[in-house]
Amino acid sequence: MKSLLIISQGTPYGRSSAAEALDTAMAGAALDVPVTLLFDGDGVFQLLPVQAGNELGVRNLSQVIEALPAFEVERCFVAAPALAQRSLAPETLALPGRLLDGEEVAALLRSADVVLTY
Repeated sequence: MKSLLIISQGTPYGRSSAAEALDTAMAGAALDVPVTLLFDGDGVFQLLPVQAGNELGVRNLSQVIEALPAFEVERCFVAAPALAQRSLAPETLALPGRLLDGEEVAALLRSADVVLTY
C-alpha cells in the first residue's frame, strides 16, 4: 500500500486548508493508508494549545489535533526550522510531534509515495 505524507502549512483559521489537511489524514488512516502528517510553515500555529475556533464560529482545530491518535494518525512531525522562524518552543505545543531538521524533512519527502500539501 502506498504511503501518504500530508504537509500542513496553513494557519489554523482564515482558510480551510488546515482543516482539510487534518480531515484528509483521518480519512486516509480510516482506509488503512499509512499516513504521516508534517506541520510546516504557518501550520505549526495549529499546534498551539489555546485556539479560538469556537469564538470564530468554526471547528476548533486543537480538539481535532488532540484526537489524531484515536484515528490512528500517530506519525506526526514538526519542522523545527518553522518553529524557530516563528519563535515557538517545542514544549509549548499541544501535540508532541517529533521535531525534524531540514535534512530530515527532505528525507521524509523522498520516502513518501504520495505527498499532499495544504
